[in-house]
Amino acid sequence: MTTMEKHTAIRTLPGSRVVFRGKLYEVVSVRSAGGMDGPYFRLRNLEHGTPTDLVSYKFLESAQPRDRSA
Repeated sequence: MTTMEKHTAIRTLPGSRVVFRGKLYEVVSVRSAGGMDGPYFRLRNLEHGTPTDLVSYKFLESAQPRDRSA
């Protein structure tokens, strides 16, 4: 498992898709930590629509685009 690097996390915008705990989520909002080790994200589970508490970028993976060729 490869977690997201900080430089990638800083460029992640609301609406982006990420993997957290093996499931696909959409970023709802991004919060900086004011000098602490951020950013932190609020996510929404795409399957159930449930939101998360703030999650550190250290626990996220970039969602890989799926191959749509048939």
